[in-house]
Amino acid sequence: MAKVVLLEKVYGQSRPEDFTPALLTLCSGLEVEVKVVGTAGRGWIVVEVSGEDETVALELLREEMGMAPVRPGEVGRFSTLRGKYYPLAPMAS
Repeated sequence: MAKVVLLEKVYGQSRPEDFTPALLTLCSGLEVEVKVVGTAGRGWIVVEVSGEDETVALELLREEMGMAPVRPGEVGRFSTLRGKYYPLAPMAS
């Protein structure tokens, strides 16, 4: 069983469990159980993955949603990290 932090956040009235249908759809056809177990830090989704196709499911999650590095050793010089861009609202004149 693997526990990972996805690069998806819970905002506003949303709950971590609201991501379950998207995760199940993404991993449909795989022999794997994917379960949202909470949040880490500032609302990042934490997911548990287990089953015969765990390795494939983890790679799929990494490619489609991104995974947050949780230890400094996972990030090095010239590392490429996936991120999200949220533009600021324009300032009123």
